[in-house]
Amino acid sequence: MVSRQLRWYMRTDIGEQVSQRHKWTVALVNTSREIMLIRERIFAEMAPVSEVEEYFEVPVSGSRGLHFKAFSFSSDKGKIERPERVYNSRRFYYDRNLSVVRDEASWEEYMLRLN
Repeated sequence: MVSRQLRWYMRTDIGEQVSQRHKWTVALVNTSREIMLIRERIFAEMAPVSEVEEYFEVPVSGSRGLHFKAFSFSSDKGKIERPERVYNSRRFYYDRNLSVVRDEASWEEYMLRLN
């Protein structure tokens, strides 16, 4: 069964004329309400953010109300200075598997592999 968690990946564009050079991809498993709150805290911690892209959101079957949501954004910040403000849990993971561009089917496959 999938448990509540936050997974992230960040890549840096090393071009000289690039503003907000850090591209963050985030995958969350939580209740819809908590996902919304965590997302707001991420954006507040990483402000200013731009180029927000919503990738995939679906209820997790058999989980009693948990949802999976994946999105990305760009920021000037290349590090989450205070991760405890964003998600105060040991289930806060760096995940290289978020580095690839996915379609809906591969997001579902990714979600099913989470523990």
